[in-house]
Amino acid sequence: MKIVKAASGKQAVKMSKKEWQSIGKKAGWMKTADFGEDPSTTFEYHINLDERGEFFADVRNSQTDETVFEIKGFEIFEEGYMSSADDVAGLKDYLVNVVGLLKYDDDLILGSAI
Repeated sequence: MKIVKAASGKQAVKMSKKEWQSIGKKAGWMKTADFGEDPSTTFEYHINLDERGEFFADVRNSQTDETVFEIKGFEIFEEGYMSSADDVAGLKDYLVNVVGLLKYDDDLILGSAI
């Protein structure tokens, strides 16, 4: 990537297709399947406790059953990332764009309930 002077006299950034694809993959803009890599991973969202003012849930890799993220308390709801306990889309958006734990093309599904 380099900065070049355009015909109009303004500076412009010039980068190769490979550099642009690398940025896109890291940012989650481009599907990794287009590059022969593992296209996605499926994660499960499990609500473990949701009663009497207490909330606990976790997100697990469905292939390994490894817990990759835990939610304790109501902070994620109070900050507006999730509208309710079963807001899987809000949680996925949070894990992709805020935490950076999931990729855009990963799947997040509701696992077994309490």
